[in-house]
Amino acid sequence: MKWEEFLEAVKEKFSPFQGLVTYGNLRWESHNWGEGEDSAYILSLVYETPGGSTNQFSVYYRPATDTFEALGQEQEEDLRTSSVSEVLAWLEDKVRKIPQIRIAKLKSNIDQWFASGRTRMEMLQEMNKLLQTDFKGGSITHTELREGIQYILSLLGKDK
Repeated sequence: MKWEEFLEAVKEKFSPFQGLVTYGNLRWESHNWGEGEDSAYILSLVYETPGGSTNQFSVYYRPATDTFEALGQEQEEDLRTSSVSEVLAWLEDKVRKIPQIRIAKLKSNIDQWFASGRTRMEMLQEMNKLLQTDFKGGSITHTELREGIQYILSLLGKDK
């Protein structure tokens, strides 16, 4: 069945990213519901951003129409196809963007800390908390720590 072929391809393609903090502790699960003409399958790829916000993107497959469907952030990113390779390319684009999404979220957190009047020390303590959190996908890597500290310093430099 096409769905099993798709799941096997997902496992092969994305296993190298699975569980890595840089990719927000990426993981996936699939479910099916309905029977016959009404059956449908869903695959959800889940990841976290610094601080622990959970995000996901999902792909639906409807055997009756042999169609995969997925919604992007913008309408032009939506997917509707019967091609497994097109779906894998769509997912790969999303997965490859996770590190940039994580950095953007970290900078957004820092902007909030800065706007609320936190001191340099308080912001660095917040960064340290993120580095040491037990929530794997919500923590940050050393690279993200460095980028975050550089961003804090740039904000503090502008504030003078």
